[in-house]
Amino acid sequence: MAVDDRGYKRGMSTERAGGPTVGCFGWYDEVDCVLEFGGGDRRRVHWDWFGAIWQGGIGDGGNVAKRTKNTLLLRFSLAICPLPNLSGANQAHDMMNKALVVAAGMGIAGSAVAGTASEDLDASFTKEKSFWDHFSFGSYGEFHANFGDGTETLDLHRAVLFADVHFTDKLELVTETEIEHLVRKKEGSSWTADGVEFKIEQAYFNYALTDQLAAKAGLIILPVGVINEVHEPTTFFGVERPNVEKYILPTTWTELGGGVVKTYDTGWQIDALVHSGLDMEGDSIRGGRSGYEFEEFAINGDRWAATTRVKYTGIAGVELAGSAQYQSDVDGSVDGDQDGLLLSTHGIYRKGGFQFVGLAAYWNLDVEGAADEQWGGYLEPSYTWETPVGKIGVFGRASQYEYFTGGALKEVTELNAGVNYWLTENIVLKADYLNADQAGKPGTTETYNVGFGWYF
Repeated sequence: MAVDDRGYKRGMSTERAGGPTVGCFGWYDEVDCVLEFGGGDRRRVHWDWFGAIWQGGIGDGGNVAKRTKNTLLLRFSLAICPLPNLSGANQAHDMMNKALVVAAGMGIAGSAVAGTASEDLDASFTKEKSFWDHFSFGSYGEFHANFGDGTETLDLHRAVLFADVHFTDKLELVTETEIEHLVRKKEGSSWTADGVEFKIEQAYFNYALTDQLAAKAGLIILPVGVINEVHEPTTFFGVERPNVEKYILPTTWTELGGGVVKTYDTGWQIDALVHSGLDMEGDSIRGGRSGYEFEEFAINGDRWAATTRVKYTGIAGVELAGSAQYQSDVDGSVDGDQDGLLLSTHGIYRKGGFQFVGLAAYWNLDVEGAADEQWGGYLEPSYTWETPVGKIGVFGRASQYEYFTGGALKEVTELNAGVNYWLTENIVLKADYLNADQAGKPGTTETYNVGFGWYF
């Protein structure tokens, strides 16, 4: 089975943060099926259905939450219709089981007419699209409450709207518009909308050159780390995103550019992009991202960068990935070019309800002073199980990172532990405890976080 790379999220899924990952389903629009008969006769049919079927990716965490039209490859001869391999799928959703029954029916019907009535089979699945069939919509968001040493914040942190346009089976426009800090309350102050940010998180055209090769151009979320591409609140543990993927890999990281994504049936995927670069202006990596707020649209177009990623998901329950990025000039406040190199890698292992995530990232920057090397990493074991009233997951995370901000280099060690409770696949409640120890600073900082999120 092959899955194209037209976007990275939309449908409800058996997400990274626990649950079976052999298959996923959701509201997102349709499934493209390639029926392969004996003798190599292949017929593509378009199956509109309330949900998407996806099989063949246990451990394909980077693809699990993708909003994409999927290709379900059913192979059968004249007399036999073997279902897709369900090895290790004891916890697959009822919806997935129903989908496979339908797929089996398609196979049986196909075997009866293979080689003699292929055109009739194509015609039987042909459906005229209405105007609204070319659009798909969705949303995610989260509310955070943080309490601790000198901290008390209530924040509707983000609310996001997906709106995609499917011009043809090959060409689509993927967009994501975000409102951050719509309302919030800090310690000692009243509720306010001051500081609200209204911005475009991504907006790009995606064209499927083949079933396994796609080209994209526009505002693109970069393929680095675990959280950057797949960061809906139902897909990760903890109220806040991991700080390593905030300060070292500045999630969410969007740049203007273009590139290609190539997938292989063996589980390999290669991404290659050329895009706008960072402009740190003598300060932080996170502050150097291009800005796509509606009131202050600022692209670092006078500097460029290139990112490539290699990802492997060909072993059940395993995801391995590595990214490399070159920056042509990371600091526009200094004469000349200060180039930079980012290297990052991560691994994810899942078996049953157990999951283990490990990530490491390193920057080498051609800048003066202490900011020339910045790095970070974390380890995160977790366990998730089903209960009669919903799914529950517990996690622990140990992080260490060194980053430059406010004119100083800071080295921080963190211990984080908490619980996620999914009322449904679309709604999650979270609570966690974070202990942070900054080198050279007496004592530690303790923070208690609670929140909830949605993803439709």
